[in-house]
Amino acid sequence: MLTKRLAAPVLCLLLICASSCTDDIKWQNKFKGIWVLQSRVLPDGKEITPPAISGRMEWFPMDAEHAHLSFLTTYDPESVQVQGDHITLKGTTAYDRTTYMKFGGGLSPHYTEGASTETLTTSGTIAEDRTRFTWTDDAGLTLTFDGDLLTIRHPDGTLDTLTQ
Repeated sequence: MLTKRLAAPVLCLLLICASSCTDDIKWQNKFKGIWVLQSRVLPDGKEITPPAISGRMEWFPMDAEHAHLSFLTTYDPESVQVQGDHITLKGTTAYDRTTYMKFGGGLSPHYTEGASTETLTTSGTIAEDRTRFTWTDDAGLTLTFDGDLLTIRHPDGTLDTLTQ
């Protein structure tokens, strides 16, 4: 009898929790998915486009406050770059980005031999302007999401353009 009386309130509580978590994860829908590199413009103005370069970024929400990002860039079979990042959201205006794995220089716009599993955490801010979300971290990396367009400005001025 006690079980029957508790069933409805417990079910309501679970539904409220589930819907609030779903709403929080929905905030990441603007970023989630696979983004494909369309071009890279180097600081000297030289533009590199496929097939001379290929790349992608994947945003995978893990829960309301965390996401996994993976980056992959190739210039040729000899120069594969991979990076794994973990995002911790601090509301909708700040975040920490922890890089936990780099191969071939990771997200760097330049290939570098070697691999690293040393973790590095940077903090950043998120600015929202209608449909545009600009993520800027204290290492000088800026990701700007605007609908199905993503631009990544590297600290050296290199600009990557990706589409979803």
